[in-house]
Amino acid sequence: MRTITHISFVGLLTVLLITSGAKMMGQNLPETKVPATKITGKHHRTLKNYFTSLDEMPDEFDKPIEKLLTDLLPRAYQTGCKQMIALWGPTAKGSDALVPRAVYIKTMPDSVIHIFLAYTCFSNAQGFGDHYYDERLALLTIDQNFSTFSMLPFSQQCTQCSELSRIGLSEDTLQVAGTSLITIVSAVSNDNPCCNRSKIIEQRFRYYYKLDAHSVTEVASFLEYRKETDHLENGSDSTLEYSTIRWLDRDKTGDISKIIMNHSESVDDHPTKSGLITLIWNRKRQAFDKDMH
Repeated sequence: MRTITHISFVGLLTVLLITSGAKMMGQNLPETKVPATKITGKHHRTLKNYFTSLDEMPDEFDKPIEKLLTDLLPRAYQTGCKQMIALWGPTAKGSDALVPRAVYIKTMPDSVIHIFLAYTCFSNAQGFGDHYYDERLALLTIDQNFSTFSMLPFSQQCTQCSELSRIGLSEDTLQVAGTSLITIVSAVSNDNPCCNRSKIIEQRFRYYYKLDAHSVTEVASFLEYRKETDHLENGSDSTLEYSTIRWLDRDKTGDISKIIMNHSESVDDHPTKSGLITLIWNRKRQAFDKDMH
């Protein structure tokens, strides 16, 4: 079975978020790595026939395919959806729904197909709808004789976090080391009906995935935006904002050699910190390393 390796770079603010998030009340979906699932026989043939026949990325899957993809989701994620929605009060309890959607589909030169999936957990109860939901990223790889299903967990992993994530494709025309590179963005917010909050947190993470013939590897990730608003005892608010401006350096072949970011931090619109972060492609390690100079 193929090995999917995760190599991440996450800034100091992310570390602070993780350590503080563990103290927050409430729950979201699990965010843990689980063993990959190998799919053979009838289910593999069903998936292969369906995705091979697609002319474009579907807005939604046919019902039999949707059920098969949902059944592939590890039990901890399925029960986690029910548990999360149950925390949203008696109106939402029992109204949980879990739906897969296609984020990106790529057919490789040897006809192997990589499908990035987002699993959306939400409530069908009135008043929740499209406003509150949580998403997790997964990868389905369809080979000639079998398929492989894997969760692609992001950096934040805890059991009592309340932040909800929304996943989307940002860039799909990049390349590194002569192969495709795509960008997935996760927008995260603690706007969650499960629990009270003394501060409002909004943030955005960017993840780069390198697509090879038979594997997908995360080669870089970082926090690109964070806004934290504290409600003070005197009735006023204090806002911390972290943002980045990003650009890419490419070599003569079009491969990305560097990811460069100007980052700045302000408190109540007053600048406090700024600097430069550079990620350099490491050919030997096949990942981006932070430039320590």
